[in-house]
Amino acid sequence: MSPRQFAIGRHRHDTDTASQPSSLGMFMVSMELLVAAMLLAIGIHFLTVATEPDAVAYGMFVAIVLLMFDVVRRVINIARGKAPA
Repeated sequence: MSPRQFAIGRHRHDTDTASQPSSLGMFMVSMELLVAAMLLAIGIHFLTVATEPDAVAYGMFVAIVLLMFDVVRRVINIARGKAPA
């Protein structure tokens, strides 16, 4: 077996790529922000229309808060280099 074939068969982990943010992590952050903006718009609609129940809007606001906690957690993990590959 030649050295080239042996090197191709091995899985090599570069230390430089571990500190780079993953594209999936950044995509998830942007998608969660987009979903939070949509939930905010729908929640405001439910609050402003008198015939719609306010409990739905409050539930959406709780979901927005949970999404924001997850966004902050993901951004911190990306900044520390612990983002999933």
